Order: sequence, then structure tokens, then C-alpha cells
Amino acid sequence: MAKTNQTRKNHRITVNFTLAESKKIDNQLKISTCRTKAEYLHELIRNRPITTLYRNQSLEDLIEVIGILNLEINTLKAKLLSTVETLYTNKNSVELEAYFQEMEMNITGLNTKMDEVKTQIEKIVEKWLQS
Repeated sequence: MAKTNQTRKNHRITVNFTLAESKKIDNQLKISTCRTKAEYLHELIRNRPITTLYRNQSLEDLIEVIGILNLEINTLKAKLLSTVETLYTNKNSVELEAYFQEMEMNITGLNTKMDEVKTQIEKIVEKWLQS
């Protein structure tokens, strides 16, 4: 049996906005969870709360820095693995000493980057604890 008391959306209202008003609506729509402008305006008319999304810029910056540090650590890791491979294949003691010095420099660089990562993680933890 079909419902006789269906609510249909068959009434149209045309509203003209100034460019500034339209931009303001578009900006508010972008930070809301509404998918369309019509959905956003329906929520406004019905006086329903509109969920908005706010981005934490400092947290986003920290995540970006950690991504860069991750790439640098992977590069250092590849250099270390290459050096270790060379050490296993070389038997010449003069060349071995140079590779050991290079490996020591790479390990120092890796430790520096790991300290930077720890610092960034501590900043994130502090930021989350303040929120």
C-alpha cells in the first residue's frame, strides 16, 4: 500500500544573491559536511545545526614536516644498506676504512633525523593534550 501522506519537494523558490553573499555561502558550504548548496540551504532554513570542519593548521604543518623527515630517513637508510653491502663485498682494508667513515657519518645523520622525528612527535602529543 502506497503512502498517501508523502512529503514531496515540489515547490521552488528562486533567490538572487549578490556576489559577496554567494561567496559567503560557498565558503560556509566548503567547511560544512553538506554535499550540495541545496542541502546546506535546507539545513539553514530548518534551523538545524550545521556541522562544520575546522582544520588545525599547526598540526597539519607538523604532519607535513614528519612526512619530509620520513623521506630523508628512508634515503639515509638506503645509503646505509648500500654501504653495508659494499663492506661485505670488499676485502681491501684501505677501501674498508673509507666505507666505515661513510657509514659512521650516515649513522650520525640518521640519529639526527630520528631526534627531529622524536621532537615533532612530542610537539604533536603536546598539541593533542591541549585540545
